[in-house]
Amino acid sequence: MPGNCGNYYLDESYPETLRRGGLFAIDENSRPARLLPYVSGLRNPVGFDWQPGSNILYITNNGPDHLGYDQPPEYFARGVEGSFHGMPWYQFDGKQLFEDPCASEFERPLPVEAVSIPAATFVARSAPLGMAFVTDHANASEFSGDAIIAIHGSWATSTGSFYGDVTTRREPKLLRVDFDGEEVAGVVDLLTGFQLADGKRWARPAGVAIGSDGDIYFTSDDGYEGLYRLRKVK
Repeated sequence: MPGNCGNYYLDESYPETLRRGGLFAIDENSRPARLLPYVSGLRNPVGFDWQPGSNILYITNNGPDHLGYDQPPEYFARGVEGSFHGMPWYQFDGKQLFEDPCASEFERPLPVEAVSIPAATFVARSAPLGMAFVTDHANASEFSGDAIIAIHGSWATSTGSFYGDVTTRREPKLLRVDFDGEEVAGVVDLLTGFQLADGKRWARPAGVAIGSDGDIYFTSDDGYEGLYRLRKVK
């Protein structure tokens, strides 16, 4: 979704140029293939994957920046066909939904009762990007069914500027969303240390994958750019 607030919605009632903020499904039976709205009301969904076993779709989402440095939290959404996650009309503050005043002039496509609550939240401005579920064949089998999230870290600081106190930027890291069956049990740090005490960063995770060898891989698109492998120390 362009910017922090705009009258964009993934629905065929909206012009094609305004169908933003969600995921499409591809209808391969039509010629040419059509894009069908699947999940709507997200600002910037980047990573998505299906949980092994349940085959439930989960999505990382970057929230808007116009409500301050601490709100709203970024989140991890459970995406089912037709689910609506609120943007730009509603935001989730970590406990409850509230109406975003920036969208008061736009007609609401659905009431607040239709908004899907996030499955998990992350600190605001932390920028969750790629994600992957740990599969049964992974070497980290104790994490099977859990999600690994690449947290890119914020560009902004708590002082309100990229050029402020860089030690206050949100740190890049890898997170693990711990699942108990199909329910989220918690969010824990998996790998940290990308941001030094002086605020400088040597890497920023962007993508995550489970390799055919069973190891966890992630990419960095800043600092030492490249592909990294996460392995157990025996």
